[in-house]
Amino acid sequence: MKCRSLDVRQRATNPIMSAFVLLLWGFAPAVTAAPQVQVLEGDYIDQLSADYRQSCCGRPRLAERLAQLGKQKKATVDQRILFASQDGSWLFQSFVNNGLFKVISAYQPHHPKAIVLKKGVMSLGQLQQALQQSEILSEQNGEYVLSYPLIIESGAALRVDSPLKLRAEAGAAIINLGTLVVQNTEMTGVGQHPAFRPFVIAWQGSETYIEHSHIRNLGYDAYLSGGITVARHSSTDTGSRLDTWVEVANSTFENMTSGLVIGHAQGMLINNQFSAIKARSIDISQSELRMEDNVVQGGSLDGIRVSSGKTVQLIRNKVTGVSGVGVRIQGDLNSGLVFGNQIIDNHGHGLQVDRSAGQSNSPTGVKIDGNVIAHNDSSGVVLNCPDLCELTRNIFIANRQYPVLLDNADTPAAGSTVIVRNQFHKTPGAFLRSQNAFRLIWGHNDLAFQVGLHTAFLGDIQSVQGMILEHTLKNKRIVSIEAQ
Repeated sequence: MKCRSLDVRQRATNPIMSAFVLLLWGFAPAVTAAPQVQVLEGDYIDQLSADYRQSCCGRPRLAERLAQLGKQKKATVDQRILFASQDGSWLFQSFVNNGLFKVISAYQPHHPKAIVLKKGVMSLGQLQQALQQSEILSEQNGEYVLSYPLIIESGAALRVDSPLKLRAEAGAAIINLGTLVVQNTEMTGVGQHPAFRPFVIAWQGSETYIEHSHIRNLGYDAYLSGGITVARHSSTDTGSRLDTWVEVANSTFENMTSGLVIGHAQGMLINNQFSAIKARSIDISQSELRMEDNVVQGGSLDGIRVSSGKTVQLIRNKVTGVSGVGVRIQGDLNSGLVFGNQIIDNHGHGLQVDRSAGQSNSPTGVKIDGNVIAHNDSSGVVLNCPDLCELTRNIFIANRQYPVLLDNADTPAAGSTVIVRNQFHKTPGAFLRSQNAFRLIWGHNDLAFQVGLHTAFLGDIQSVQGMILEHTLKNKRIVSIEAQ
């Protein structure tokens, strides 16, 4: 690929374009060192990496896992006294200060106990028959009510295939170190407690499957207790290896403090719906996940947050009506894909990528391709990329501030942002605002100018916007704009 440098004083030869360029130059601020504008020779589009189209994160495992569980013996059941400070009780230490023990003690007439599943597999019906204690697990008309904390040990599995209610006033919770399968049913928090609601926590090395199910009324505002959480404890740290699996498909999550909070795991979230979630519907960290065809509606924080990790793909999701940012990607991410999503009508930015300096650079960066980003109350996309961000084939419609805001205050000089083949419609002001962008590649974008718009670009590149528009609108070329 060759580049041809352009002097910022060069003018367009077409009279109409020349007049437009001069008008834009009249609104350009004085600068001490204008960016250098270069025309990229050859078809730059063909040189954009396409390997992001490949799927990540493995394949669905549930069918295979169910076949394996069908061959296992029935699990054994025990009751265990809960000591938060005893050696080996690390899985309870995290809940000492969140009120769980206090709630349990108010319900149980003795020192707090939990039900423990050991080696093997059990259904709710088998568990109820084994216990024969209605104050722990009761059944009526095919529905089960759990009133104790339930621990699934490593090597054990629980199949929730009937409606399960977890009682808040009894301190019910599910702590998974083995395998939890929730399939074709409902799991609901019931009862009233002023400072507690039931929750599910899955620890390092576990497997959690939720399919064709309704999850409601879980979680409260406390550490690891927001709803359904997957986490790693320091005592089980396995370094960078991910041996925790999460697979959630065709399910609904409603009226929860947090929807899915997933850390240090692999898996997939496919075709789920989230509504009336108080915090974030999906909160991912240090994981390798594919999120596909999910719908997130409402919420008081971000709709989806991705914090660091290996590879994360967001494909054909819809995020709308959240109070914060629709989709937020932050931290050190090896590879990220945001493809074919609808990010609309959110009260903050539509999509924000904040990968500030000091973090290891990614060889592939973040690719934002083929999304509809519209009617957000702030900017459509906000980018801070220390390595590479590609923004291609997206449609921006009527975002209240800027369709694209480049805010690279902390980005090292190696960063590049590619913005090509996008459509900009009903833009109230400038199409792009740039701050401290080292290298911007721009071209083949469809710009729908509003009547009375005199400034296409703001910030670092405003002084050369006439040059950019002449060679991208008139000559249909792609240009590279580099800071000097």
